[in-house]
Amino acid sequence: MNDLIVVPQTNQWQKLKALVLDSVSSPITKRVYNLGLDEFIAWYGQEPRAGLARAVSYPRRGGRNMQNKIIVAAIALVAVFLVGFVPQYVRASRLENELRQSRQENAGAKLRDLISLAYVQANQKNFGLGAETTSRFFSRVREMANQTPDASSRKALEDLLALRDRVTAELAKGDTAAMADLQELFDKTRQATRSSPES
Repeated sequence: MNDLIVVPQTNQWQKLKALVLDSVSSPITKRVYNLGLDEFIAWYGQEPRAGLARAVSYPRRGGRNMQNKIIVAAIALVAVFLVGFVPQYVRASRLENELRQSRQENAGAKLRDLISLAYVQANQKNFGLGAETTSRFFSRVREMANQTPDASSRKALEDLLALRDRVTAELAKGDTAAMADLQELFDKTRQATRSSPES
């Protein structure tokens, strides 16, 4: 049986190394990959053997030992990859969670601003403007409830919609009773959009 042995071409190593390094965006990961690949190339060049460019077939000599070295080298390359990949993946996941949380907090702040504006407008007897603002408020509440993955948060947002018909009717009639309902709506909005205890 014959082993697969290859002919040396240092240029090919450099091209292969450049390809691998160009596929990595993090400077730290590039540095680790560069060191790992340099060590592998140095280790591979310590013993007289052919390079890794073109396959040539030679009779089998110490094939088991060569197989073990190739397996160790492959494991080392995978380890180098994981050393760079795992921290980047963890960091990206953390940043993604922080971004999602920030967007949720921003959406909650916008809801609070809208219901506060509606309250001020109704208090100034601008019931028409108040009705428009509450209409935008309830539309945003519905959107936010549909996008919220947490069931308890979604339920709290959907509970705000229970006051929609009553508040809309009161503002349409110019009824001052809308003030109490808008105050209640504001309080419930603050509770529904407050930050979770984890943050």
